[in-house]
Amino acid sequence: MDSPFRVGGFGKIYHGTWLGSRVVIKLIDLVSSKTRREFLREAAIWKKLHHPHIIQLYGACMSLSEQTDKPGLFICEEAENGSLRDVLFNERQAGRSSPVWRTLRDAALGLRYLHQRGIVHGDLKGNNILVSKSGVAKLTDFGLSSIPDQGDCSGNGCEAIGAFQWKAPELFGTNCSAATLESDIYAFGMCIVEALRGGSPWGALPDAAVKYSLKKFMRTASKPEMERTISRVLPRPVNVKNDKHWAFVKQLCAFDPSERLKLSDTIKILDEFALDEATQAFSLL
Repeated sequence: MDSPFRVGGFGKIYHGTWLGSRVVIKLIDLVSSKTRREFLREAAIWKKLHHPHIIQLYGACMSLSEQTDKPGLFICEEAENGSLRDVLFNERQAGRSSPVWRTLRDAALGLRYLHQRGIVHGDLKGNNILVSKSGVAKLTDFGLSSIPDQGDCSGNGCEAIGAFQWKAPELFGTNCSAATLESDIYAFGMCIVEALRGGSPWGALPDAAVKYSLKKFMRTASKPEMERTISRVLPRPVNVKNDKHWAFVKQLCAFDPSERLKLSDTIKILDEFALDEATQAFSLL
């Protein structure tokens, strides 16, 4: 097993070899009963998932004893090109264009697979969209995923958890909302903003300021204002030149969850954008 390529509050992630194949090994710190329950929930959800646009889980294990500091372990498929954010950054640094819309379409297909099974991802962001060596995008990181219809909730009381810059505004409201299929759609829209902007959706604004802005908006907005879109508080990035692209983002990120695009319609539009992208790339050859 190599040295860890990512270290965080959750644990460490390594590249390794398992049964002759390159894999990713995630060691998760299990420091409390809560983290043990979260590990088991993630394993229970992830082991059921088998799809070309979902990172495949090969195995998981943890000690049955709570009197140990041994970490939990996930072994999963390797995505050699890294995260969506890594890929876009590397392509821009090299002066090349990347198939952004095709990659986002792949991610949407993975999200549709989850939603068809009643699973809310709960933590969509560019770092959780990985890209294989062949350029196929796959969703990963199901630590905040849940199955609401089965009474499963990964929420933390009334407090939104995860990456605030991708969180839907209703998760910051006063009704203790848990993540939903609709909040996943909003987060996916913010992944598009991230991809088009080339950085975090809200730019350099810190998470605390994003959280404050959304909570304040949720408290003060009238019903007509609530029915308007993200553009009221998140201006269009200057490098998003195509009006159709930004109109699409606004439909995904409507503040009223019931007005957000359905995933089936989202994929149709992404198909159109990906075809336009491929046609334009071909014309430049």
